[in-house]
Amino acid sequence: MEVTMESINKEQFGKVLKALTSAYYAKEKREAGDLWQARVMGNVLSMGTIYSKAGYFELFQQFVWRLTPVTFILVGLLGLALIKMDFYSDYEFTKAFVSNTSDLVTLAMYSGS
Repeated sequence: MEVTMESINKEQFGKVLKALTSAYYAKEKREAGDLWQARVMGNVLSMGTIYSKAGYFELFQQFVWRLTPVTFILVGLLGLALIKMDFYSDYEFTKAFVSNTSDLVTLAMYSGS
């Protein structure tokens, strides 16, 4: 069956307009039942996704873009922490995190300092 675009005359246009008008006003009187809604939702679910099957590069790219805001927040917090703590030597920096001085001696022995 071949479908072609043809111009319609006024009489045909009137019929189409009348049919569309009656369908529009009839929708207010009708109410969709539970069975209809279940069938429609089943059809929508069976359609699947509109996206094509993505390759590894596309999946990796989505993963990277989702982690980008978190990465910027962590870099900002680390930069803020370094600005607040100023630049310490390794010993003073470690001392800020280790409360027991004997742990510092053990750490210094194993680190080669």
